[in-house]
Amino acid sequence: MKTWATALLTGACVFGLLAMGTPAWAEDDEAPPAQEKPSAPAEQDIPGAPRAKETALGGFQFSDPPFILPNNGEHITVVRTIAKDLGRTCGVIEGYGWSLKPDDQERLDAMNAKLMNVFRQTGRTVREVKVKSVQNSDVLVYTADSAARKMTVLWALSASGQGVMLIMCDNGGGGKSKNK
Repeated sequence: MKTWATALLTGACVFGLLAMGTPAWAEDDEAPPAQEKPSAPAEQDIPGAPRAKETALGGFQFSDPPFILPNNGEHITVVRTIAKDLGRTCGVIEGYGWSLKPDDQERLDAMNAKLMNVFRQTGRTVREVKVKSVQNSDVLVYTADSAARKMTVLWALSASGQGVMLIMCDNGGGGKSKNK
């Protein structure tokens, strides 16, 4: 059985769904030599790129610090479109990215499991949802809702396949999702 991350690693072009390009953090002119397979991402894999230690929206610290996506990227348009499909609007948006190696399945599984566990431990109900703007099965959309707050969460592989993005959108309180 395929896990969620297998779909991400084997997907062809995730952001073709909304005519998106590869984010700057995922572009890499030189691939690392085949024999280099570090167990954790190297801090120098994108020199000077800012990294996050924690997420205010998610409510946890990252054990695998991601790159911080700029607040002017196309990922903002994507998550707003997805939220609109769900009958929601985005307030605060956080975007993060990780560089990937071909054998990063366990790493991706662990990141997703931690995120979902934190949401559940903080009283959120997590549901995978389907939306009309996402036609590619390699893009995963979740809602993570509590009585007080609602959130839209998106996992997506970069167009190059060399990175994965986590985009979270605070939908505030109140309002019901169209997709349950």
